[in-house]
Amino acid sequence: MAGSNVVRQGQHKADALVGKCRPTDRVFLAAADVACVPLSKRFDAPGGEDLRAARQALAERTPLGSTDVVAIMEEAVTLFAPGSAQRTIVYIVDGPGLSGLDGVEYRRMLEGVRGQDQRRRPGDRS
Repeated sequence: MAGSNVVRQGQHKADALVGKCRPTDRVFLAAADVACVPLSKRFDAPGGEDLRAARQALAERTPLGSTDVVAIMEEAVTLFAPGSAQRTIVYIVDGPGLSGLDGVEYRRMLEGVRGQDQRRRPGDRS
């Protein structure tokens, strides 16, 4: 996810991150501002056409406002299909990080994400 309030920096960082991916990795790009907004249609290879279109959509995106980190992370988790494959969410932002974030609410969200991952069954496909 790239904070759309940092479109240029977010684009550059997303490009750098995708450039380091292995050909077997799959990437899904979403913008993060007032909500988690999927820009990809599916998880795609680092050089795939869907990911290229998503990166272009990020470059053209207008920032929409402040970010609710907990809400966008909870939304981002729903983008993953059930499965046992390793999953990673990368949040690219230019802000002060997690300062001003309610620690209790953030811990609750992390525990929910971890719990959801533990409920996945081995053999499920992502």
